[in-house]
Order: sequence, then C-alpha cells, then structure tokens
Amino acid sequence: MKVLAANKFSLRDLHQEIDLFDRKIAHLNNFEKFESEDEKRDALDKLTTKREKLVKTARELVANGIEFDAKDLPRSFRSEAENASAKEIQSAAAAKAEPPKPQSDFGMKIDKAEAEQRNA
Repeated sequence: MKVLAANKFSLRDLHQEIDLFDRKIAHLNNFEKFESEDEKRDALDKLTTKREKLVKTARELVANGIEFDAKDLPRSFRSEAENASAKEIQSAAAAKAEPPKPQSDFGMKIDKAEAEQRNA
C-alpha cells in the first residue's frame, strides 16, 4: 500500500481522488451497460470500497490536525446549503453584471437607439 506524507498537499490529493471516484460511480450508475445487475453491483461495490478507504484516510488526516481549504473538498463532502449559496452568488453576480460602456460616438448612438426601442 502507498504511504502518504501527512501534510495538506497529500490531503488535497486525497480529496481530488475521492471526487474522481464520485464521478466514476456516477458514470457507472448513469451510463455503463452491464449484462446483469450482479455485474453492475460488483463493479459498484469495488469502486465504493476503494472510495471508502480514501475517505477513511482523509478523515484520519483531518483528525490528526492536517489543515485543508474548503474549496479543495470533494463535492460529496460539501453541504447542500453551501452548494446552493454558491449558485445563488454566481447568479446574482451575473444579474448585476452590466454590459460594457461604449467607447466611441457610434457606440453611444447605438446604445441610445436600443434604449429608445426598449422604451417604445
């Protein structure tokens, strides 16, 4: 078995691997075709077992006081509220974004004409 150094970089790598296994499991559930349900279950169990070992190692590192950034957490570790608030912030920022202001007289005339059409 691979020996990991107990530092924040190895924890970040573990989190990335966990996220990769989450995506592999989702792909297996949604797109992979199997001849029988037993084969699908076996493949799912194999991936899930590997993921659980990674999760256990990551949690041990955190319990030992290894620091990590919340942005490096796998999506499956993040709370639903955190994900929802991030989406709300992004949509609010997109709504507040203003179109660039024209730099020339021609651009100003076009903006004025567009504004008149909207008001009409």
